[in-house]
Amino acid sequence: MNAANLEPLLERAERLLTRLEALLPQPLAAPDWDAAIAWRYRRRAGGHGVLRPVHHLAALRLRDEC
Repeated sequence: MNAANLEPLLERAERLLTRLEALLPQPLAAPDWDAAIAWRYRRRAGGHGVLRPVHHLAALRLRDEC
């Protein structure tokens, strides 16, 4: 294959990769650790998970019985 034949193939492959990348999940942003004191792991569709802040905490103390 010479360079003239290779160029259209590379352009087509680049277009295909661009379309495939649009279907992939976007990378997750780092959580803002100052937003909460507790975090919960939530699974997203597709199997990946994300940490979500817990805003309403139960008023439990160490001396409370289970």
